[in-house]
Amino acid sequence: MAKIIKEENNKNTTAPSWQGKVENKEKLTQDDAKFLFDQAEKFLKDTVETSNIIVSRTNTLITIIAGSLVAFMTYIISRLSDYKIDSQLITATTSTIYLYILIFYSFENTKPKTYLIPGSLPQDLFVDQFFVEGIEDKKRIIHFYISEIENYQFKIEKNAELNKLRWNRYENILKAILFLPIVLPICYYFLNRFLL
Repeated sequence: MAKIIKEENNKNTTAPSWQGKVENKEKLTQDDAKFLFDQAEKFLKDTVETSNIIVSRTNTLITIIAGSLVAFMTYIISRLSDYKIDSQLITATTSTIYLYILIFYSFENTKPKTYLIPGSLPQDLFVDQFFVEGIEDKKRIIHFYISEIENYQFKIEKNAELNKLRWNRYENILKAILFLPIVLPICYYFLNRFLL
């Protein structure tokens, strides 16, 4: 059973992309299906929880960057009263621009994202395919489990893609912050040596 899920880029994707082998589905007992379902549900919940971790860590970075940004802005404002432009002022201005770009980039990780969560709407489960004459009443629960397991696989893959993108952004921001103390002295040195 496929259902259409609308993604952020307004492109429709059919779910699920993976389906278990028919011969394996026929061998499933209710306990087997329940075990597979429970494992898939745990993994899916983990992808949603990972999203919260990414946002929390990004908020910590934003706090650090914002504090540094305020410090540099304060320094620039205090130096502007002298009406003297020197290598220190230009270095501080460069740092401010650098940090502003980082904070803007960081906000991308805190924007709400559409994550696929455990469970299905009743309207997606209470459909004719599950109540056809070929499915015995006592086997119906296994078919429900199989449908949800296949849907969970799709949801896990989509959430994992989104998390990977957000983790990469977080790591790039962290590297850029760690690179700043190296950039500042180099900027100051070149300004002093060659331009001013």
